[in-house]
Amino acid sequence: MTDAVLSLQGVCAGYGTKNILQSVDLCVKENEILTLAGPNGCGKSTLLKTAAGLLPHTSGKIYIKGKVLADYAPKELAKIAAILPQSRSVPGIRVEQLALHGRFPYLGMMRRPSRGDWEKVEEAMELAGVAAMRDRDLRTLSGGERQKAYLAMAIAQDTPLLFLDEPTTYLDIGKQFEILEMVQLLQSRGKTIVMVLHDLAHALTYSTQIAVMQQGAILSVQPPKEVFSSGLLQSVFHVTGHCTQTETQNIYYFTPEK
Repeated sequence: MTDAVLSLQGVCAGYGTKNILQSVDLCVKENEILTLAGPNGCGKSTLLKTAAGLLPHTSGKIYIKGKVLADYAPKELAKIAAILPQSRSVPGIRVEQLALHGRFPYLGMMRRPSRGDWEKVEEAMELAGVAAMRDRDLRTLSGGERQKAYLAMAIAQDTPLLFLDEPTTYLDIGKQFEILEMVQLLQSRGKTIVMVLHDLAHALTYSTQIAVMQQGAILSVQPPKEVFSSGLLQSVFHVTGHCTQTETQNIYYFTPEK
């Protein structure tokens, strides 16, 4: 499809000799927020890392912006797609320095940031809510603060495609909403986001499409309202879904299956 930013065709991938992903097909259109949802161990993070080029696939094809993933040079790919992985190191650097790492694909031979690079860093820190802690050592931050600092680095990379693996990890409920509203703001600025979320209510509220996964396969890709109405989430997660409609939005919540 001409408007596909990311396309997976029959992709298998895994670790060692064991495939986790089983012939996955997926198409993500420009300016979508697509959330991967499914039980623990179903392959959500594996799919995200494979699509971002961090994990090799054993078969199938992956296209980003119409070009085969393997044909991208690392620096070229870093200008197209940024990833916020679930597990990260905690180096002894300042928050501002970490955000600046997002600009490395754009730096010249001298590795000296331009005024434009610093403007992107400043904008990213403001957006992620870490500008006030720019001089803090990353190791002194709470888990939630570090999560936002790494998000600032991904935003500073200024790519049309963002992969986010559990972006609300370590955050209390109020901060989770801040991050998810930030994701919607990035979408409003033309970004395409593929993310993994465990909270089904958040996935239904903040996504434009939801890909439901089970045992390494994608069962369905649908808009939130349709996937909820289908009963698929309830079947896969063994829960009972509820939806309350207000004047402005649908409010979703889940209770144990009875």
